[in-house]
Order: sequence, then structure tokens, then C-alpha cells
Amino acid sequence: MLKLIHEGHNGIEKSKARARQVLYWPKMSQEIENHVKACKKMSQEIENCEKFSKQNIIEEMLPYQTPQRPWERVGADIFTYGNQSYLVVYDAYSNS
Repeated sequence: MLKLIHEGHNGIEKSKARARQVLYWPKMSQEIENHVKACKKMSQEIENCEKFSKQNIIEEMLPYQTPQRPWERVGADIFTYGNQSYLVVYDAYSNS
């Protein structure tokens, strides 16, 4: 069970929340904590996270200049909804 709960290599809290959705056993929280801490991949990720978390800087978002004419700045995205694929094209000029 612990392997299934921690399958996506989520952290301790997400693994506990996932487990609580479907099952319970005595000392479940402690066993999940021990399993996640023992996971080699997680221990490396936690170390990296702690190492870089103090260095993360929130940068100010820079506004784009308003385009002067149509199609000067465009964006596109592809996605699937149901069984249908879509292409979305965005023209920043027509939105300004």
C-alpha cells in the first residue's frame, strides 16, 4: 500500500492526503512519513529543495509593450477536449 500511495514521489503531506481519501489503518501517518523519508529519490529531492528554496527570488512580471498592428505579437496553444483537438491562436493587438 505504501508504494502505491507514494507512487508519484509526492511529499509527506500529499501522500498522507492521498491515503486519507481511500483508507485508514492505525499509525498510518507515521508509516507514510517513514516510507517517504526512506525513499532515495525523495531524500535527494528534499535535499535539493532545501538547498535552493532560500535562493528562490520572486521576480516582478514585466508588461509587454502594446502591439502597434495586428499579428505583431501572437501566441498559440494546442489542446484536446474530449475526443476533439483544438488549436487556439491569440493576437495581442486585438485584445488591447
